[in-house]
Amino acid sequence: FGPSGGAEFKERSREVTKSPISKEEAYRDTCLTKNAGAVLKAVSPTTGEFQQPASAGAAGASTLARRAAERTLGFGYVQSAAFGLCLGVSDSTELAAIGSRGALLNLGVTLVDRLLDEHSHLAARFVAVLKPRLLDVMRGDGELPETGLPLVDSLNAIIARFFEQMRVAPAFASVAHHVESAISLMFAAETAHAAGGRATTPATTDTLRLLRTKSAWPVWCMALSAYAERPHAARALSDHHVYEEAHRSALAAGDVWWLADDLCDLDVDWHAGVWSRPWLALASRQTADEEVLRGPAGLPTTLEQSHRQLVETGVLRRQADALGDALEAARAFPGAQADGPLDTLLRAVVESWLAGDN
Repeated sequence: FGPSGGAEFKERSREVTKSPISKEEAYRDTCLTKNAGAVLKAVSPTTGEFQQPASAGAAGASTLARRAAERTLGFGYVQSAAFGLCLGVSDSTELAAIGSRGALLNLGVTLVDRLLDEHSHLAARFVAVLKPRLLDVMRGDGELPETGLPLVDSLNAIIARFFEQMRVAPAFASVAHHVESAISLMFAAETAHAAGGRATTPATTDTLRLLRTKSAWPVWCMALSAYAERPHAARALSDHHVYEEAHRSALAAGDVWWLADDLCDLDVDWHAGVWSRPWLALASRQTADEEVLRGPAGLPTTLEQSHRQLVETGVLRRQADALGDALEAARAFPGAQADGPLDTLLRAVVESWLAGDN
């Protein structure tokens, strides 16, 4: 996103260290259903876009697809496990259970996002099947019917598997209503986001709230995965102040993921015609510059002009500052501290994005 913004962004991440949890553990430690494997093989190794399962079945493509899936699973695994470490989980089996749930969640969220954004012919069927049955699936009160569409059925299998793993967690009953609320909000945000791009969705605070729900709230669900393993900590969430602190700081951790991703995907989001936090901030900023031709979304009509405006208006600097603020705010999560597992992981996430490992 330009040398000026990039230098400032990297300055914030100079002292990043590696997470104490190996990302490579995620794939082998995560129990996936047989159908889930079909989804992994259908993910393009280079762009992350869906391909026809038949064409993705070649040995080389499957191997590379596994690496791409491993990153997605790995980020969910280590983020969830880091929350577990903050809550005092030290048993390797319990940490693996927490991480496995987070890995499945992150894989599911990533694939739902791509399905809704890029494959409308499959997305309509996916939403029609899942939307009226979402609460039942979360509660284990029913199964999703087969659609005959391999990618849709495989994605539904991942979603069902995640809820199965959550329900057997020792303290799930204490966090079940929080999980149901968060997943319902995330699903609504995903479908709303897919329904319109920059040309049809105004640059408002409601749009910003929608983007945060779809991008940062999955990390709150990963925190709930950790709470589901700790009965005492989960029961403490019934205290309003304890809940608010945990929720606020977990969402701050989610903001780190959201901001890092958006700042490094500026060009991708521009060409895709979708809002991201930096583009939304630029479009909603009032400007007297009449020499810059603006499109219906309130942004300059060329990417080069938009890059220049991000820097000249200070929007890019403020977004980088917001990332630093989010890193600090996440340290308020119960049991977290500067240079602890959660803080170390989040700084490593930023460094990973800067290195192009996303």
